[in-house]
Amino acid sequence: MNYETQLKIHFWGMVIIAVVVIVSIIVLFIPRTASQTLPERHSQFYEISYASWQSPVRMDWQSEKFWRIVTGYSSTPDQTDDTPFITASGQRVRLGIVATNEFPFGILLLIDGLIYEVQDRTNARYGYRIDIWFPTRAEALAWGKRTLEITKLN
Repeated sequence: MNYETQLKIHFWGMVIIAVVVIVSIIVLFIPRTASQTLPERHSQFYEISYASWQSPVRMDWQSEKFWRIVTGYSSTPDQTDDTPFITASGQRVRLGIVATNEFPFGILLLIDGLIYEVQDRTNARYGYRIDIWFPTRAEALAWGKRTLEITKLN
């Protein structure tokens, strides 16, 4: 792949991420009606992807806020086990998945303005750290290590 093609892919990836962030901010602040309820299994309904994004946020939820170290990871053998594209919950990796040992699978977390779903586990040595899955190692490294306020949504 030549340099020009890589630049185009990077540019359109950044455009898509910007659109997702803008849409998520707009959706987060739209008031929800009392008749809107969550399905029993969050993981089957709420998937975050480049193509479509639906926010499960309801403004009447009781939310819990806390601070955590948030890092990025990707599906590379040195960062995962022998099945790098399958999460600990048995799902295939996708945008919007986080790994943590602190919460059960299916918990929704608001991190840096975006909603993520706990579907993977971290190495036990990392304690209360939260790991966000990224499609490439470069994106995970670009995210780095941040201390952020997290909101537990369910």
